[in-house]
Amino acid sequence: KNQAVGFLIFQSKQSADERECPNCPVKFTQIGDIPASTAGAGQAVAPLVFTQDLEPGYRYIFKVKTYDDEGLVSRDSNFIDFLF
Repeated sequence: KNQAVGFLIFQSKQSADERECPNCPVKFTQIGDIPASTAGAGQAVAPLVFTQDLEPGYRYIFKVKTYDDEGLVSRDSNFIDFLF
């Protein structure tokens, strides 16, 4: 089985004033690509960190996908959804 070598970060940004549409598809834009850090046996792996500036007055939704060294991409992670 292939191991993840990186993580793709996606964001959806919608004005908080816009009405929610529960049946509409969420449109995401890729905003990051974080390489996975690997360590040998017995070594600690540093946590992965991603930062993004946010603007007040928007609804944000984030998701993550992993990919391996052959370019295979995972399904979507759970969504993180909040108003800022």
